[in-house]
Amino acid sequence: MLSQTEGLCCFETGFSVCLWKPGFLNQSGWHSDMRWSSEKNLQAFCLTLMERRRGVKVAFTTSGDHFDASLDSRFGRAPKFLIYDMDSETFEIIDNKQNLNAAQGAGIQSAETVARSGAKALVTGHCGPNAFRVLSAAGIRIFHSDAKTVAAALEEYRRGLLPVVDGADQEGHWI
Repeated sequence: MLSQTEGLCCFETGFSVCLWKPGFLNQSGWHSDMRWSSEKNLQAFCLTLMERRRGVKVAFTTSGDHFDASLDSRFGRAPKFLIYDMDSETFEIIDNKQNLNAAQGAGIQSAETVARSGAKALVTGHCGPNAFRVLSAAGIRIFHSDAKTVAAALEEYRRGLLPVVDGADQEGHWI
């Protein structure tokens, strides 16, 4: 529920309340002087803030082994996943090459891989219907990014700028 009074926005989640006031620097060091264009964007910011406090792992689709690597726009057929731990600020790389040329099931298998990694959020370009169902069932929230690199996508995620994906945006078997 989004309410606005005198520049104060409040989004109530199942976990806590996220408050925003122009120019306010909260306890986590977030500058909350940004404006949200929608309730969905404010929701993403609030949930990201709570995840940062809880040490959630975030998965990024990539083809490389470091933060400056390209963010891959495909989920199921991404060559690798960079799993970033928000608490320890460390990451691991998980190989996903077995799904690059899979005739079918790439999205489902990739979603299972991400779920096994312990990630509770995924940042990617696109996600098909089967992968979306598996990720949602595993409690993994999906964020869309068109960032060029993993580092840029991570910064957008930290700032709460990425929209939450609420459904598949690709049909199955997208290469």
